[in-house]
Amino acid sequence: SNKFPPSMAMSLMLAEYHRSLGEGRPNKLLLERVELTLDHMARGGIRDHLGGGFARYSTDPQWLVPHFEKMLYDQALVAGIYVQAWQITGHPRWAEVAREIFDYVLTDLQSVEGGFYSSRDADSEGVEGKYYVWSKAEIMTVLGERAGTLFCSAYDVTDDGNWEGKNILHLPRDLAVVARLNRIDLDELRRVLHDSRQRLLAVRAQRVPPGLDDKVLTSWNGLMIAALAQGGRALDEPHYIEAAKRAATFILSRMMHGGRLLRAYRQGLAHTPGYLDDYAFFVEALLELYEATFDPRWLFEAIRLNDETVGHFWDESNGAFFFSADDAEELIVRAKDLHDGATPAGNSVALMNLVRLAGLQDRDDL
Repeated sequence: SNKFPPSMAMSLMLAEYHRSLGEGRPNKLLLERVELTLDHMARGGIRDHLGGGFARYSTDPQWLVPHFEKMLYDQALVAGIYVQAWQITGHPRWAEVAREIFDYVLTDLQSVEGGFYSSRDADSEGVEGKYYVWSKAEIMTVLGERAGTLFCSAYDVTDDGNWEGKNILHLPRDLAVVARLNRIDLDELRRVLHDSRQRLLAVRAQRVPPGLDDKVLTSWNGLMIAALAQGGRALDEPHYIEAAKRAATFILSRMMHGGRLLRAYRQGLAHTPGYLDDYAFFVEALLELYEATFDPRWLFEAIRLNDETVGHFWDESNGAFFFSADDAEELIVRAKDLHDGATPAGNSVALMNLVRLAGLQDRDDL
């Protein structure tokens, strides 16, 4: 059965664990479940162990065989949960995984203009996963006997392969165990593996890359900007905050019309009036940028766009927000999105924005 990273559930569990700590009755089970999941995701084939980033889901219960597509929203939500876990536990491993995701996004998915692209396809040359998998012979040729043997031992690479005759890289064993099996010092093993990953990544870069979906979507950019702003602050990495500022500036300058957000941009053209998730996710991003920089510019934009959200999406008579604006094209019914799925519901994020802005602005109406 397919397994998707349960980022929102884990975020809630970590928040609840944090609250239980504060009350002096730590609910350890919540933290253990989250860390177990984060550990197996980080070891699994769902993580790109050479280039960074996470695939959309795995097709098996072990997180081994991914659907190889990489979505922008997953990088944002998954990086965010590793940042949260690092903030609560202080375990450097979670910080390392988060950094790797952010570095992947900045390398592969940020346009020169600043906005973030939507996704990398699963296929290259018409074959799913071809870009990402290896034969043992290829690896031994690139790395040589000693480094190759250590790498294959760590990343479960065999002659027969673990998927359709090829190998998806993953880490089934602790590196301490791999070091003992190979009679090598753990730090030395880490050094060899780090060097080997760089060399294999350089070889992989010569392959035909999977297609890039170069649409810039306001909603998904909002999620990514928020994660980078939070991550930059928590991990003390100012260049993540800079990347977030560039993306936010791009949206504010290129994806607005008459003071309102547009939904999508591609190759110079922005179009389609924004929906609730565009507004909610981007307002949250601006609030995170404000908290990371204390530059009032981001707060003023957040306030302005939140007022637009309430003005055009709020259901005065029944409460909650509609998905489409009051002046969008006439639909038979104006729907409300209340379900946190692959991404959070627009209403979930919009309500949190209201709570935060009510405090920041001292506004009872919010």
